[in-house]
Amino acid sequence: MNKKLRYTPLLLLAPLLMANAPAPQPYFDYYDNVQVSIVSQNKKGSEQYGYRYDYVFEVTNKGDCYITVGFGEAQCTFYTREGGSQRLIGGPMVDNLFNNEATAPGQTRQYKITDETSDFSTYDLSKFGCFALTIRDDNVTYENASVTRKDDKEYQLNIKKITGKGDYYYYGVVDVTYKGNDYSFVIRGDKENDFGTTSVLDLDQLEIKDIKFFRSQYNTYKPKLHPEEVMMYVVAIGTIVLMVSAVAAAIVVPIVIVKRRKKKADK
Repeated sequence: MNKKLRYTPLLLLAPLLMANAPAPQPYFDYYDNVQVSIVSQNKKGSEQYGYRYDYVFEVTNKGDCYITVGFGEAQCTFYTREGGSQRLIGGPMVDNLFNNEATAPGQTRQYKITDETSDFSTYDLSKFGCFALTIRDDNVTYENASVTRKDDKEYQLNIKKITGKGDYYYYGVVDVTYKGNDYSFVIRGDKENDFGTTSVLDLDQLEIKDIKFFRSQYNTYKPKLHPEEVMMYVVAIGTIVLMVSAVAAAIVVPIVIVKRRKKKADK
């Protein structure tokens, strides 16, 4: 069989494997209930080649949501509305303890923005906002959460029981106290969740205060086939069967004919 045609039947199924699905994560939204100030600004470059800036922003969370960009690094994404336009910038938290740390309600945290082209000291900082988890699901409850060490800076949060989840994607936000200070970090919302830290923890001084669950805006993705899609599958499978049958016939029939001729000639 021609090698170029070997995978042709699989190509017929390609369109059926490319359906789009919603992003499988909880919902983040614009969050204005913050107070933002510039702690430091470092200007570099020249008038000829342009200036760039390094910043440290201080953010106070004055609302009831958790400022975060989701599961991953401890980062914040700011947005600004100046002159009717919206601009996004982002950067990591300063001196975070947890890799995926969030800024909880009532907390003040600092974030770095480096190599930025805008002089934000000329902006109206009251127009700065952040992204935050905004859809809390109070129906979700948990029982018996504990932390175990996996490696020096790798840990696992174990939750014995989670109840009340709906048909959504979830993140959990864990509120803890460590050595007298309050922290919050993001997990995936499962019974077993790995998380990392920037330094080795003394688990005897770590206390879990609460776990809150935030959900997606849309339900989880469960594809339902429409009649047209069912017909596409039927046609594709039928075409594959026909092509395989044709190839088999093209191989088998000549062999049978040759054998019959040889048998006839032997007589």
